[in-house]
Amino acid sequence: MRGGVIYVDPDAEESEDTYNTIQEAVENASDGDTIKIAAGEYDITEYEIWPAVNLEGEGPNKTVIKGHLFYSVRSDEKNTITVEGVKFEAKTEGENLALCWGRNGELKNHTLNVIDCVFEGYQYGVCVNSNTADNKLNITKCEFNNVFCAVSVKEGNTLNTFKNVDVDP
Repeated sequence: MRGGVIYVDPDAEESEDTYNTIQEAVENASDGDTIKIAAGEYDITEYEIWPAVNLEGEGPNKTVIKGHLFYSVRSDEKNTITVEGVKFEAKTEGENLALCWGRNGELKNHTLNVIDCVFEGYQYGVCVNSNTADNKLNITKCEFNNVFCAVSVKEGNTLNTFKNVDVDP
């Protein structure tokens, strides 16, 4: 469905483009799709995302993901991947990380955007990690609360934009 929209709503009836969990939506998505996540709290212990999908919540005060996400994209196409309007909240104080780009994939030549997100209680907020190169990371209008290291970018990638960001403490 490249470039299509998939919805996540735990209270909706499942259909061809609406799922009750983020995991089900990702499993049915293709590179370039946008997954719109309804307001609510989503418990994700550790989840690995293989397609180059966008995640769009209803705002960090409304859409909360507890746990952490790994993007392990293996697409050779250049993609812009955006995570927007979500609050990442650690299940336990000092949980390792919230959002990791490039865990087991070959994430190369992508533009990675994190917009209007809140990260709370992690050791690392946003990481551009192993097996990654030539990616551009843009962080805009985000908050990092009680996070030891807000952003970690592996050499060979670029932190392109870091604006309107609050880090506490």
